[in-house]
Amino acid sequence: MPGGNGDHRPYLHILGILVSTLQTLSFKRSWVLMNLVLSLLLYMGLNPGPGWARAGTVLAAGAAGEALTLARSIEIALENNPAVIQAKDALELALSKEREAERAFKPGVSLEAGLDASSPELGSGVTNSGARVTISLRDVLLTGKYIGRSSLEVENARLDVENARRTLAEAREVTKYAVLSAYIDVLKAERSLDLAELSLKQARVAFADAQARKEVGNATEADILDARQAVGKAEAILSTAKSKLEMAHSRFNQTLGRELDIPVHLASDLSYKPAQVNLDELISYAFEHKAEIRRARDDLAKGQLALEKTIEASKPVVTIRGGYVDDRWSAGLDLASPDWNLAWRITATHVEGDVGQASSPGAKGLPDSSLDAREVKGWYAGVGLSWAPFDGGVSRERRLQAGINLKQLERAVSIQETSAILAIREAYYAFQAAGDAVASSDLGVNQAQEALRVMRLRYEAGLATDRDLAAGELGLSRAQVDRAFAVYDYVLARAALERAAGRPIDIQGLPER
Repeated sequence: MPGGNGDHRPYLHILGILVSTLQTLSFKRSWVLMNLVLSLLLYMGLNPGPGWARAGTVLAAGAAGEALTLARSIEIALENNPAVIQAKDALELALSKEREAERAFKPGVSLEAGLDASSPELGSGVTNSGARVTISLRDVLLTGKYIGRSSLEVENARLDVENARRTLAEAREVTKYAVLSAYIDVLKAERSLDLAELSLKQARVAFADAQARKEVGNATEADILDARQAVGKAEAILSTAKSKLEMAHSRFNQTLGRELDIPVHLASDLSYKPAQVNLDELISYAFEHKAEIRRARDDLAKGQLALEKTIEASKPVVTIRGGYVDDRWSAGLDLASPDWNLAWRITATHVEGDVGQASSPGAKGLPDSSLDAREVKGWYAGVGLSWAPFDGGVSRERRLQAGINLKQLERAVSIQETSAILAIREAYYAFQAAGDAVASSDLGVNQAQEALRVMRLRYEAGLATDRDLAAGELGLSRAQVDRAFAVYDYVLARAALERAAGRPIDIQGLPER
């Protein structure tokens, strides 16, 4: 069947024929044929094949022929990276759980209905029956927050959201750094390939020069063999450079979430832009913003809340309640320690027929925590106290466990702070060394340029051969490649320093040309 298994190529062929025929028909016939074309397009849209799905993926990940800047490459990777997608889902899940925790304190409605029947009294032949419908409105107000109390569930959910946001930001930064590293690897591989091609050219010139010198008796067979060996080594280096470039392209595509064999075209190179950084400022920034430190502090905050709740669980619970009860409706308030959140409830009951009295406090409209379920009508108020002075030592053990856990979390914060200081110092010194390497490579380029200038003068004066001139050009190219590598390492070292300090990598600040 044409188009089976999602293959639309036969339909595309038919579509081309129909469109071509449209141009030769009258208006009425063209209208009929145009409907056929639209129907075919609709079918193809409703039945997308794998080829179309792959095409959509490629477009989302950057067209195959698109020349990619660093910023565009990072944009593509952030859309496709699995870790970023997972972190987005985790954030959405944490936000949902936070809303769930908060909505536990939102107004709620409950509906209760019942149909009752009782057996007739002996000899009466009369059956008592009836129906009852109860509607309740209830809510819990977080009044405890005004005296410094908070809900453990809400606070933990809020901390989880903050942690999920930091995890997403961290996943983005990891992806940006990975793209930058892969981008630089491609640039290095391209430079290495250019240098390998030039080295092969120079080796062949040297081989030709050795042959020419042998013909006039100025070179031996050993010189020829050395020159031929140099050509073979240059060819092997060129082959290796091509393989490394191909692998760099594949890894680059993998980092961007594209198919491995998509051609890679980089639109820009990276240039040197010196930057001044302060080690103490970086450390201070890390203490405030670095994800690992913030996460450890959030865990510590959770541990402190858990310890407080464990201690409070062993204390007496004071409950203050009050309200009003009528025949068909009731309203009640409930305020309990240690959170002191205000719970309220309004209940209305409608009765049809002969229904027995409700036996539950909720049915009479009293708060669920009421101590008295007897028949009441009018205003009521009360104070309750509950306490378990001895529970077999369970509370004491729980407090001990929470205290030990809190000390471990405090040590974890200290460990993260110390690790951050060491990582920042290491990255800072590597950044300084990268800057020194750029300065040293500048001197190497200047020296190679001067050597080539002198060699050209000697060549023009007949004091140097083609081999000497080619060697001077190759020396300058090597120096330029060394400087380019030093610049790439400098850019990467700067990004690594920002990562160590927990700073976002400034893509717009990276010098491209």
